[in-house]
Amino acid sequence: MIAAYFSSLLLLITGWPTYGYSYDNTRSVPFRQINARNVAALAPAWKYETGRYGKFEATPIVVGDAMYLTLPPDDTVVALDAASGKLKWTYTPKLRPVKLCCGAVNRGVAVSGGEVFVATLDARLIALDARSGKPRWQRAVGPPEHGYSETMAPLAWNGMVFIGTSGGDIGMRGSFSAYSASSGKLLWRWWSVSNGWEGRYIGRVYGLSLHRDIRREKALARKYRDAWKKGGGPVWMTPALDAARGTLFLGVGNPWPVVDGEKRPGDNLYTDCVVALDARTGKMHWYYQEVPHDVWDYDAASPPVLLDAIDRSGRRVPAVAEAGKTGFLYVLDRATGALLHRYRGFVPQRNLFPDVSHGRVLGQPTGGDGVVAPIAYDPVARQVYVGAMDQWRVAERTDAYWHVAGQAYPLFTALNLDTGRVRWQLRFDSIGEIDAGINATAGPLYAGGLVFWGEEGTGRFLALDPTNGKAVWQFQTEAGYPTGRDRTLRQKLHDFFAPIKHLLWHELQPQPESHIHNSAIAYVVGGREYIAIGGDSFYRSGSSAGDTLYVFSLAKR
Repeated sequence: MIAAYFSSLLLLITGWPTYGYSYDNTRSVPFRQINARNVAALAPAWKYETGRYGKFEATPIVVGDAMYLTLPPDDTVVALDAASGKLKWTYTPKLRPVKLCCGAVNRGVAVSGGEVFVATLDARLIALDARSGKPRWQRAVGPPEHGYSETMAPLAWNGMVFIGTSGGDIGMRGSFSAYSASSGKLLWRWWSVSNGWEGRYIGRVYGLSLHRDIRREKALARKYRDAWKKGGGPVWMTPALDAARGTLFLGVGNPWPVVDGEKRPGDNLYTDCVVALDARTGKMHWYYQEVPHDVWDYDAASPPVLLDAIDRSGRRVPAVAEAGKTGFLYVLDRATGALLHRYRGFVPQRNLFPDVSHGRVLGQPTGGDGVVAPIAYDPVARQVYVGAMDQWRVAERTDAYWHVAGQAYPLFTALNLDTGRVRWQLRFDSIGEIDAGINATAGPLYAGGLVFWGEEGTGRFLALDPTNGKAVWQFQTEAGYPTGRDRTLRQKLHDFFAPIKHLLWHELQPQPESHIHNSAIAYVVGGREYIAIGGDSFYRSGSSAGDTLYVFSLAKR
């Protein structure tokens, strides 16, 4: 028992052992070899060109001298030498046909007990031998033909592997499950939507009307009494875990149908919730619903983070924070789920809950704004760092669906945890007029007294001063479209029209078209500290390198 404890402690001191670095999900490391005094000397140490093309969101996991990474669009797992990038092994699952709601994304693996656990787009959980990459067991989490898929990085703890379900925008019954790490046996399953999900029919939150016709909803409740069976409630981001309490804290996604609330009367519990579960049994301790009867796609997507917060009596208590798509940072008492604070400021809020019954209306944030990406916590300054997207949406009564319009501007904010005040905020150049919405999925890293973050629109990787947000170091990633037969029609059209667009807009130099959807990590191998970030590769023509993982360190003396 003592040996296992010190082994886990060593991994935290040197590696990046789980999705959020620690079970707290803080993405904050104690490493100080790279710091504000020497970050100007940070330079590429190696890079891994994947040869694959897609939205690269996976957080690399580093255990010992090995790095484990998943690649889009087919859930390929690679093991690399963490000091050199040399390939150790590759595993590509054979995927069944699947109905995907939100793209071919994989956010990484879990590693424990000599095994690598990966969840696949066709809703399987697979255990691989960490040394060889050979499968040990696999289990179906849900039927992919019915909209079930997996995009989250699993979580491993105490001989168990935890996994949620994706597919809430298609129509499935969300769940969160625990499997035996050694055998793959299902230990328990918690359903995020169940019979009796109507709740209390809440009409107002935060002093704002939800524009619900409660009387009509209750009248329709019998007609749609089985709506929960396909009621959504996906769990698609890795939860936090309080190991001492044995409690999981997860964010639950939106209900289904996404915007047609008439077909799902009630509050639609436990969608749009932060939920505390007993990690050993799956029993729910408490829940906090951010938006009852959500018709705006405001699911609780960003991974919860465990930290301490000051309660209303001035005492510091264990808390859990979740940055919502609503544009609020929710800070909850970890033991009871009681709301301690609700902070705003990291994304504009205008007409937060638009009433779709009044024809064309505007609202902000959109379902892709607010926060989807992980946040990071700075225990020194007691700040949280939040990446978001500023964009507005239009609701048309004719089709009862949201249309996102206008320029999309990435925002990055430092928010004081004790006061809720915005210490500083960076607003970046627009990434263009997006008509389908876009999620800001790049999460920050706090390391060595610096904040590292990949700017989504330009592909720049930045090191920021946490006191003022000033960039003290930056690196421009280079990503590109595939070439030859691998290029899609969309990519070919982009390449064809790009010179015309440059001519019409009088752009003498092509603008950077790299994107970063990846969250930075830090780790130590052989006494040397490294910082890593991934860059997407489908926005610039003329490259065949694919998505690329960039790894940096200080130059050897």
